This record gives sequence, structure tokens and C-alpha cells, in this order.
Amino acid sequence: LLSDGTMTRLLEGICLAPIGFELTEQFEIALSDQDAKSLSLPKGEKAIKRQGWLTQGDRSENPTPQRPVGIATRLVHVMSILPISILTAKLHHEILLGKKPLGQIIHEQRYLFRRDDIEIGQFFLPDIAKGFGLTSNEPLWARRYQLALSNEISGLLFEVISPNIAAFTHNPSPV
Repeated sequence: LLSDGTMTRLLEGICLAPIGFELTEQFEIALSDQDAKSLSLPKGEKAIKRQGWLTQGDRSENPTPQRPVGIATRLVHVMSILPISILTAKLHHEILLGKKPLGQIIHEQRYLFRRDDIEIGQFFLPDIAKGFGLTSNEPLWARRYQLALSNEISGLLFEVISPNIAAFTHNPSPV
């Protein structure tokens, strides 16, 4: 939860495989009082809110009898609020496409970034737990932080970690 780098790159290292992105929703919002204050922006400023899952495994969009729809393992639930006025045109375009997780976009565009005001805790989030295939009363670890790109607060992120990640950290073969 306190690692350097993007969550996407961290998961690629843990899983030794590419990480997928399952976008569940993305839409424009007006910043609430609390979010605007966290971002040092006026209330009501336009932002993009997106939610989805970082996944590992195949989830083919065009199934065939030879290649049926696979089951991707959901590893992290991600939610971000990104003020439109702060985004570069290139970053805004990539986000609107909705095909890549924010961490992958940041890495590909070679942004320098840091996390500010990081908060870590354990929460009961029934819908997210069910999305991970867990019981609704399973406690989940999460982190919330401000994302700073190019030394300016550029967004608010909330990441919920699946306990299933532990399965990827064990090597059953002898060394």
C-alpha cells in the first residue's frame, strides 16, 4: 500500500503478466465541496469520475468456440476524480477513451508523479467485496490519496486491494 510507482506497474511485477482494465463507469461530475477543497479548486468545477477494476487474466471481448470468454481475476478496485481543467489534452484524450488504467497512461506518457495526503485503512465495502468474489462482510484494505502530476495536485484516487493478490506472490515450484 505504500509502494513507489503506479499500482498497474506493481501488479505487473507481482503477477509477471500484463494487467487489464475493466472500466465500469466514467462520467462528468461537478466537484463537491470536499473534493474541491482537497484539490484547491472551486466547488462545481468539472471533473471526470471513473471507476473500474485492475485485472489479471483473459477477458476476451470477441469470444469464439476456440477462445471463449475468460475469467479475469479482479485485483484492485479503482476510483478516480480528475478535474478537466488540470488535465493535458493528451491525458484527457486517453482517459476519455476508457481503455487503459490511469497508472498505465501515466507510465506511457512518462509523467513524474507523487502521492500526497495518503490515507490507508481497512473498510467494509460490500459491493466491492462481492466484485472480488468475496462475502459482503469481508474487510478490505484500501488507500486514498491526492495524485500530483508535474508538482500540481491533479486528482483524487481511491484503491481497494483484493486479498486474492496474495495468490500471485507464492511460487509453488522449487527454486
